Amino acid sequence: MWVRVYGECDFDVGSFGSGVVWDANHLFPIPETYESAHAAALMCAGASVWECLQDPREPARPSERVGVLGIGGLGHLAIKLASAMGCEVIALSQSETKREAAMSFGASEFHILDMTSEVLSEKQIAPVKRLLLCSTSSAMEDLGRLMPLVDTGGIIYPLGVSFGELKVPLLAVMAKGLRIQGSRRRIYPTIMTFPLTSEGIETSMRELREGRIRYKAVLYHVTYDLASNESNNNLNLASISEETCFMSIDDKYYEFMDNDPPRTGNGLYISSQRDFHHWSSIRSGHISLCALGIGAECATKLAAKGGAALCLADKDKLRLEVFGAALLESYGNIDTQVLILVVDVTSESDVVTAIAESVARFGRIDNAIHAAGVGDVQKPTHQVSMEEWTRIIDVNQKGTWLCQREVLRQMMKQGLGTLQRRGVIVNVASALGLRATSSGMPSPTYIASKHAIIGLTRMDAKFYAPHGICINAICPGWVRTPMTQQGIESGLFEEEICRIPMGRAAEPHEVADPVLFLISPAGRYVCGASLVVDGGYSL
Repeated sequence: MWVRVYGECDFDVGSFGSGVVWDANHLFPIPETYESAHAAALMCAGASVWECLQDPREPARPSERVGVLGIGGLGHLAIKLASAMGCEVIALSQSETKREAAMSFGASEFHILDMTSEVLSEKQIAPVKRLLLCSTSSAMEDLGRLMPLVDTGGIIYPLGVSFGELKVPLLAVMAKGLRIQGSRRRIYPTIMTFPLTSEGIETSMRELREGRIRYKAVLYHVTYDLASNESNNNLNLASISEETCFMSIDDKYYEFMDNDPPRTGNGLYISSQRDFHHWSSIRSGHISLCALGIGAECATKLAAKGGAALCLADKDKLRLEVFGAALLESYGNIDTQVLILVVDVTSESDVVTAIAESVARFGRIDNAIHAAGVGDVQKPTHQVSMEEWTRIIDVNQKGTWLCQREVLRQMMKQGLGTLQRRGVIVNVASALGLRATSSGMPSPTYIASKHAIIGLTRMDAKFYAPHGICINAICPGWVRTPMTQQGIESGLFEEEICRIPMGRAAEPHEVADPVLFLISPAGRYVCGASLVVDGGYSL
C-alpha cells in the first residue's frame, strides 16, 4: 500500500492528482486476507480518520467519547475504527436516514443536529473528547457553533471540505496531515466497486452525482489474463502479470492506460553487484530483461539474495511499478534497491540513457543479462511480411546488440573487479538458435534472430575476454512465460513439447538458475558458451 501525507498541496495525489502511481514516503504490505478493493478506500478516507484517532500527542483511548459528524465515506470509517478501538462513538447527522447505518457501524449514540438554531446546547449531547468533522455541509463553515459539543481540552478535526469560509473561534483548529495504516482489527470499509472501464466510470460518476454511493466507491482495473486471453477481476497487487490500480472517486479522477497489456516483454532491467565472492554482497551491475517470465525471475532471485541494486526498465511503466513495489515489499528489508526506467530496447537513445542513469545511480556495471524478446509468427519465409520480419529482428537482434554495445562501452571504462574481470554479460538466446524446428511450425524470423544472438555472443566473447569481460549465452527451450503460455495451454505447441525428453516445458526459475550460475563466481571460467537449458529438446 503506497503512503503519502494527506492534506498537502501535492499534485501527485489527492484532489490535485493526475497520475496512477507515485513515489511513496512509506510502504505497508496489504495482508493476504485483506482485499485490495478495501485497501483502496483506506488509502484516503481510512488514512484521514486513523491519523486523527492516533494523534501522536494524544491518541484516543478506550471508553473515550469520540464524535463523528457526517456519516459518509469518511464518517463511516471513523465510526468503525473508533468503535474497534473501544471508544464510545457518538454519531452526529442532519438526517434521520443515517441512524440505522451509523448504529450498525458501531456507534453508541446517534443524534440529529439542528444547524438552524443559533447555538447547540451542551445539555442536548454530553461533550466529546474529540470531534471528527467528516461532513461537506454548511456545518463545516462555523466551528464556533459546534464548540459546545467538545469537552474542555478537546480537539476538533475538520476533515471534510466546504466551499464556504471557515469561521474559527478563539482557539485555532488543528488539522493534521495523514498517514495510511493497514487494518489491524479487520476493519473493512463499506464500498461499492465499479470496473475501470468507460462504462464503469460513467456509472460510478452517475451514482455519485445522484447520491447513491454507500460509502466509498472503488474503481478497479479489469486485468487481462495473458494465458487464457480472458479478462478477469483478480485484484492481487503482488502479481506482475496483472495491472491493478485504484482510486476513490470522491478523492480524484484521472485518465488510465489501455487495459489490454502487451503480450510480450520488451524492456530492460538493470542490476548491479560489486563483489562476486559472496552473493550476499551484491551491489552494482546491469541486467537487461523482459518484464515477465525469465527476466522477472532473474530479478526476483537476485533480490532474494540480499543487497541487490536493480534498475527495472520496460516500455510498460505501470507493470514495472507494480513489480518493483512487489520486490521492495518482499526483499526491501535485506537492502534491495530499485530504480525504475521506461525503456524501449529498439531505441538507441533509450538504451544509452538507461545505461547512463544506472551507472549514475549504482556506480558501475558488473553484470548484464539481456533477455528482452518477442515471439514469431509461424510462417515460411515466402509468407513473412517486411513488418513481421522487422518487429522480431528489431527487438531480439537489434535490441540485444544495442544493450550489449552500451554495456561494453561502460565496462571498458571501469577497473577490474574482485575476480580480475570488468564484468559479465549473459544474452538470452534460444535452443532454436542452434537448430531449426523439427515440426511443421516454421519460424524463420525468430530462429534467425536467435542465431544472430549466438553469433554476436561468440565473436564478442573472443574479442573482449582479454579485457576482463566474460560473455555467454543461455539457450532455453520451451518455457512457460506469458509469450508461450497460451500456445502451450491450447495445444498449439503440443508437437514440439512432445519432443522434449523430460516431457514438459520449463518453468522460468529453471532457466533463471543457470543464468545466475553464469554471473556467479562458479561460472568465472565459462566464456563464449551457449549453455543449453531445454530438457533435452535439442538432442
